[in-house]
Amino acid sequence: MLASMLAMGTVAQPRAKFLQESHNFGSINEADGKVSCAFEIENEGDEPLVILGVYVKCGCITYDFTQEPIAPSDKGVVNVTLEPMGREGEYVKSIYIYTNTRPKKKTVRVYSVIKPELD
Repeated sequence: MLASMLAMGTVAQPRAKFLQESHNFGSINEADGKVSCAFEIENEGDEPLVILGVYVKCGCITYDFTQEPIAPSDKGVVNVTLEPMGREGEYVKSIYIYTNTRPKKKTVRVYSVIKPELD
């Protein structure tokens, strides 16, 4: 039975659909402080989807995410905050989101142009 289910591709599993893969904050002023956005994830599968973790290579980005399993047809979120203080110029930052799906890693990006604080 399992072999026939595998052959037909009907094995129950979560499937992550990212409703957006990037966010452009546009031109922001360093002095105006933090800006935030949310990356929504819909579970298009038939098993609970779990966000296992988030990784960012820059200390300028903080995040939080849905901790509980996301039921089929429901949505979860990864909230991302950019701290512009002490940075200026064009910014492109990648956020790596790990889930219990295939593939396990999804890369989303945030963009901005940070204008320096004037003395």
